[in-house]
Amino acid sequence: MKEQELVGVTLCNTICDIVWTDSLTPDELKEGWHFVIEDFELSNNNWLDDIYEMRESWIPAYYQDELMSWLTCMTSSSESKNQFFWTSL
Repeated sequence: MKEQELVGVTLCNTICDIVWTDSLTPDELKEGWHFVIEDFELSNNNWLDDIYEMRESWIPAYYQDELMSWLTCMTSSSESKNQFFWTSL
């Protein structure tokens, strides 16, 4: 596997682990997100900036008080990982 591909897989897995869990609080999510952005040197990525700004509408950490938050987490995580791997082939 090329180094660039390995970085992509690592980035995807790291973001998925932070975003698609309902065990983090919004503050923990924010801390983890900023760590990933710094660690992977993505501070100038407009797309990531945009989706982070919309985080309250799609990240499970903001739905912890909702009865079905775990379902969103499981479905979205699976879809996200499937999308990443299918488009990488």
